[in-house]
Amino acid sequence: KDILYIADVGQNKYEEIHAIAYQDLFSANLGWPQWEAFKATKNKPRKTNNPGKLIQPVYAYKRGTNDYQGFSITGAAVANQTYPNLAGRFLFADYVSNHFWSGTLNSGKLKGVRQHTLKLNGKEITVKQISSIDRSPSGKLYISSLQGKVYEIQR
Repeated sequence: KDILYIADVGQNKYEEIHAIAYQDLFSANLGWPQWEAFKATKNKPRKTNNPGKLIQPVYAYKRGTNDYQGFSITGAAVANQTYPNLAGRFLFADYVSNHFWSGTLNSGKLKGVRQHTLKLNGKEITVKQISSIDRSPSGKLYISSLQGKVYEIQR
């Protein structure tokens, strides 16, 4: 089924990912400004009410400097069979921490999230300011950086 993944930058505590079926997209309520990830905020209610169904994130991470934290989620793409070790996994990154992760959507949650190391010519590299992860029509995956470079993810 057609699922749209949304990498959603939070207010000040969490970064989150939503997975929304295409038929629900135009009535989706991602909770802002009353919710940030799975926590209610202290923000005042909006003047107009969003009548759409509240859709909780499938994954959220806290802001911080640890391995599974960051400050500004970016991404994202779902790997296909071109990458046997990543097939079906949702790839996402953090613009500030430069972390790169993947997980699998299962029963409405992103599970099995793991951190990845990027390599160029066999050497580990850190891609700074990751702005996007994209999949070409042929299935190749690319990471782009605001430092002006595009990297192909190796199989």
